[in-house]
Amino acid sequence: MRAWYPTHDSSPRGIINKEVPRLIRSGDTRYGFGDLETFTSPQLEDVRAWAKPQFESGFIEITVVGDVSKDTIIAEGARTFGALPMRADSQPDYTAERSLTFPKAPDAPVYLAHAGNAEQAVVRLYWPANNAADAPTYYRLRVLRSILRNRLTDVLREELGSTYSPGVGVQSNPQTPGYGYVFANVTTDPDQVETVLQATLEVGQKIADDGVTADEIDRAVQPLIEDLSSSLESNGYWMNVLNDAQSDSFGLTRHRQREAIYRSITGGDLQSLASDLFVADTAYPVIVLPAENTGE
Repeated sequence: MRAWYPTHDSSPRGIINKEVPRLIRSGDTRYGFGDLETFTSPQLEDVRAWAKPQFESGFIEITVVGDVSKDTIIAEGARTFGALPMRADSQPDYTAERSLTFPKAPDAPVYLAHAGNAEQAVVRLYWPANNAADAPTYYRLRVLRSILRNRLTDVLREELGSTYSPGVGVQSNPQTPGYGYVFANVTTDPDQVETVLQATLEVGQKIADDGVTADEIDRAVQPLIEDLSSSLESNGYWMNVLNDAQSDSFGLTRHRQREAIYRSITGGDLQSLASDLFVADTAYPVIVLPAENTGE
């Protein structure tokens, strides 16, 4: 751990992984990480006190995915987990623990410094999407993500001459209802960060103002629909769908609705969503520069 910790600042991604998850959750220390002492100070007794109640009586949910018979699963489950003493049959609500808050937009971009390649910087822009866990909203956001990425690529390459490809992501989690976001990530030259940030804001705003074309929707939706059948052959996909199926139907609900939602998406749906999402006054910008450019 002591050897690893100093390496986190050797790249923009390392700094982002350390600092940004906490920033965009209003300082919640369960995300990102702090100084070295936060890793080295816990003692074995602390870990035991934290884990023991769960091992003794905590709720257990078993999910099996793969080429195995139902009878085998029942027999092995009875022999192992079934032999344990009775325990909780549901999860605690953890209402307070599941509450996250997206921060207010800062007055200026948040600047972070990395100690890696002196010619590499990263611009990240986060827009809060409070209803992202809702299935229709989530799948519409995935389509909007593709359109935003395509437009950003065109602007950065044709208007700014950038050779980097932007990334766009959607974050949603049923365990943290009311919290989610869409983010854009652009690797660029240090002297272009402000220009790239402004261009990213403008691309989002233009989608909100003018909407999207039928061709853009088709080019975004069709690959997602084509991918649906192949996902059914993936154990990883089914594990995500079924992981909490006994205690929470969220994964199954998304699975059952996804194709119908994709096929029903309209330009009006996306423009309405974009109008709520791409608001400059709520966006949280982060710029990661080489340390020499920040004076650190």
